[in-house]
Amino acid sequence: MKKILTVIVAATLATGVGVIMLGLVLRIAAVDVPPVGRLYDVGGHRLHLDCRGEPNGNPTIVFESGAATPTPVYHHLAENLSKTHRFCMYDRAGLGWSEASGVPTEIPGVTEQLHSLIDAAGITKPFVLAGHSIAGLYMKSYIQRYPEDVLAVGFLDASHPEQRKIFGVPVEPDAALSFEQRALKVLIYLGVTRLYDPQMSPQIVEQFPPDVVAQFAHFNQSSAQVDAGFNEIAGIGQSMDLTPSDVEYGNLPVLVVSAGEAFELPPSFSISAQQAREAWLDLQADLASLSTASTHIVMDSANHLSMVTDKANAHQVADYLRDLVVQTQTPVPDGQ
Repeated sequence: MKKILTVIVAATLATGVGVIMLGLVLRIAAVDVPPVGRLYDVGGHRLHLDCRGEPNGNPTIVFESGAATPTPVYHHLAENLSKTHRFCMYDRAGLGWSEASGVPTEIPGVTEQLHSLIDAAGITKPFVLAGHSIAGLYMKSYIQRYPEDVLAVGFLDASHPEQRKIFGVPVEPDAALSFEQRALKVLIYLGVTRLYDPQMSPQIVEQFPPDVVAQFAHFNQSSAQVDAGFNEIAGIGQSMDLTPSDVEYGNLPVLVVSAGEAFELPPSFSISAQQAREAWLDLQADLASLSTASTHIVMDSANHLSMVTDKANAHQVADYLRDLVVQTQTPVPDGQ
């Protein structure tokens, strides 16, 4: 029996060493995936900006991504809108092709980074500001700081600072989170994630063309992206605390698109999925109430992520954003 156990242990170690050696070879031989857009210096580091579509008299749509989310997630949205509009999306520091920085990942750091990038890239102002998920917090901050830049705002299943009362903060900074972050970086360094990538979900492979899937695979091998993503998620609570809550937009055109699919909640939650859905839609309605010229649409075909990753859903959202742009060209009288 002892001899058998020795053989099993030796075989396991040999297999482990073989996996690491193969992973290291793959890591060394890996070819970079070049940026889709351009890199712009915003003060000591460069941010990646992907602008598509030609200027044609319509205002540019500037897009803010969800938490820890690189720009390829919004491929379907960009592909559709760029046929008729100038559409610009960017990677926050450390995500996607953007360089890492020491800039805080919470408000107001994100606000100033975006403003610097817009100036560096020469994006025409004013523009339509749209975004998904955590972008709801960042956009409210941007509008408060630079109201003259924004013609209209589109909230796509956007975060609300009061959601913590129902759902809590998505991830609290703790030892478990820190361990997971360090462990993932070690696996990346050893090349193990090139043989099995725990960050690559089947939905990404199914929903996106091969060249975009290759972009995800490339980013998943970046320790800088791991740090940027974990740090941003850990800072959501602080961003919620700093989100302006007393700003009214007058007759600024506002679009709120909410995911209508039923919630999936862990057993630890004290409320039902139906109660959570109703509470979420109430928060979304509150975003719409910021303006006297708002539109609130509930997409029953979409959940929080499939709103932008499912091609049919993303194309429907693109049409909603087109309608929002039209509103900027049809002034609404004050008080209406």
